[in-house]
Order: sequence, then structure tokens, then C-alpha cells
Amino acid sequence: MNRITIRKQSQIEALVAPPSGEYSLRDSDVPGLSLRVRSSGQKTWVVRYRMGGRGSQARRLTLGDARNVTLNDARDAARKALGMKAKNLDPQVNRRETSRHVLAEIWAAIHQLENRVDKLERRQR
Repeated sequence: MNRITIRKQSQIEALVAPPSGEYSLRDSDVPGLSLRVRSSGQKTWVVRYRMGGRGSQARRLTLGDARNVTLNDARDAARKALGMKAKNLDPQVNRRETSRHVLAEIWAAIHQLENRVDKLERRQR
């Protein structure tokens, strides 16, 4: 992987997709942060880390599409993920748990709205 210093979003947009496969460009400011460019033209921010030290398997956490996540936002998210890792918390597990909580809140809100609609319909009868 090549190390890069990207200063502008226009530099990211100008990157050319490979004819096949993918390539990654590592950020020079945040260790572990890279931009993955696929042959489809998709550009994705990814942070690599290891939970158990050098002997453990490397993990990748996708931070988002480069069209939606700016360079600064990707760096902030990577620093946050690496900070969690430093506290011995796996960022992937945290993301899953957060997603579960968000989905539970959405489900509860939908259920509550359905109950309100039912009550209003009963009153109108």
C-alpha cells in the first residue's frame, strides 16, 4: 500500500479505479486509515487494527463511502476507533451493539405509533 497525504476532497474524486481488483492508499496522518478504491469505482474509507497485538489477525472497520464521508470525518472516526482499541474495546463489536440499540429504539417508536393510531381509530368509531 502506498502512503498518501490527501488534503482536498477533489484529490479523492480524481483517483482512477483499477481495471480489476482493488487498491488501497494509506493516510499519512492517521495510522491504520486507508482509502480503498475498487474496480467498480467505489471508494471506501477503512481503518485496520489488531485487537491482540502483532500475532493476532488484522481487522478492518469500514467507515463509509468517500462520497459521503469527508477526509476529516474519516480521520476523526478512525481516531475514535483506534482510541476504543487502545481501551481494549473492539470497534466492530461496539458498532454492532450500537446498531442493535438503535434498531430497538426504532422498533419501540414504531410500536408506540401503531398503538396511538389504533386508539385514534377506536375513538373515531
